[in-house]
Amino acid sequence: MVASTPPNYPVGSEPEPNNRTIFKRLEEETNVHVDWKTIQSDQWGDKISLEMSNVNTLPDMVFNAGFGDTELLKYAKQGVIIPVEDLIDTYMPNLQHVFEQAPEYRGMCTDEDGHIWALPWIEQLGYEKTAIQTVGNMSFINKDWLDFLGLAMPTTVDEFEAVLKAFKDNAAKLKSQFGIDGDVIPMSCILNDGGS
Repeated sequence: MVASTPPNYPVGSEPEPNNRTIFKRLEEETNVHVDWKTIQSDQWGDKISLEMSNVNTLPDMVFNAGFGDTELLKYAKQGVIIPVEDLIDTYMPNLQHVFEQAPEYRGMCTDEDGHIWALPWIEQLGYEKTAIQTVGNMSFINKDWLDFLGLAMPTTVDEFEAVLKAFKDNAAKLKSQFGIDGDVIPMSCILNDGGS
């Protein structure tokens, strides 16, 4: 078991991460149960600062805290967090492979002393100029929709665009098949999520 602080959750939504599908899948895949300590989104800023200020009660990890470089370097200087580059190199072959394939990602995560203070979120579909990549936020695609329409998982930007058009062009079929109440929106995004 691991005590942890997960990402904040909106008021009125499910506060227990272990009741959410993605966390159930993560536990099943890793065989690691996490005892989460949750923080409501409208209280996140104040409460996470308090959590990080007491070295005697620190969580084992903070999941998707959204700390900026300034906060990470401050916590590193205080000894509140540890560098993770050795853990990546030793225990994370998939992330290590991404860093080898695209060294700029490692550079984006590394401070001037060669330390990495937080695990990045990197989602890749394809590579180089044909890549569908997200760093920081995760992209999702509805595989049930792909299967229903007989489409393959896209691996290039052109294929991704074709899939989105197919979702749009077959909206009525998707609504009927999956009992969707409302519009079928092929893609959405968050602009300046927590940023300025």
